[in-house]
Amino acid sequence: MRSLFLAALVLGTATSLAAQSLWPRPLTSAGELDLEWVRPTFPNESGLGATRGVWVLSGRTKVGARGRLVNAVPYLRSAGPGTGYGAGSTLGDPYFGYESTDSTGKSTLVVGLRLPMAGTNQFLSEQIAFVGDYDRFEESFPKTLTLHFEGQSEVWRDEAGADVRIRAGATLLHSTGAYSSSYDANSFLLDYGVRFGRPAGPVDLGLALTGRIILSGSGGSIGDRSTHQGTIELSGRGRIAPRIGLRIPIDEPLKSSFDQAITVGVRATIQ
Repeated sequence: MRSLFLAALVLGTATSLAAQSLWPRPLTSAGELDLEWVRPTFPNESGLGATRGVWVLSGRTKVGARGRLVNAVPYLRSAGPGTGYGAGSTLGDPYFGYESTDSTGKSTLVVGLRLPMAGTNQFLSEQIAFVGDYDRFEESFPKTLTLHFEGQSEVWRDEAGADVRIRAGATLLHSTGAYSSSYDANSFLLDYGVRFGRPAGPVDLGLALTGRIILSGSGGSIGDRSTHQGTIELSGRGRIAPRIGLRIPIDEPLKSSFDQAITVGVRATIQ
């Protein structure tokens, strides 16, 4: 397994409202399907391909009064099929999760698992996904089993429908590969964020700040181990709801690795 600090070294040298989302929305129908494309822009992106990035097909199904089953299949894409080590595209690690909302609808518990199915020889597409979709970079790790859990809560809402939500949780990555018995077999992160949302005419506006802190390994302060992104998103409403967003890296090493990531998606509600 590439340890998180090795991955951070890669970062330093590199020139929502989706179904499987950092901010899951209430599910009032029987289910929904979602397709999202995360396309990062790099300082030097020659040969990476116009359709590079992470393509995620995901869905949620209502279970009982307050539960939802969630699954997502990421596809990590670079310039094309290519040849040799590091070239080509690959499926990422699929996600299987469960969301449960309390009786007020204001707080949500999220528990999820990623199975180790990413390819072992598609380093370029995995590096693009690691940098460009940093809040979910575990989707790009081959031979890695991931467990994630978090809590979310609405802490403020006004009469016009604007609200503020917070999230806090943890992610554990366990290597199933050659290094599974070594000191870097397990990596641990803290995940957190705050989001402001409000209706804006025919669309919903979202502004978010998200961060991750690497707790495993040795060396470096909390500031050195933490990385943050800012996001703005516009999302439509209705049974077929398109959306578009922009993610901006705030601090190093992410800030030196890519300029921005555009997110484009569409959600279909199943009655």
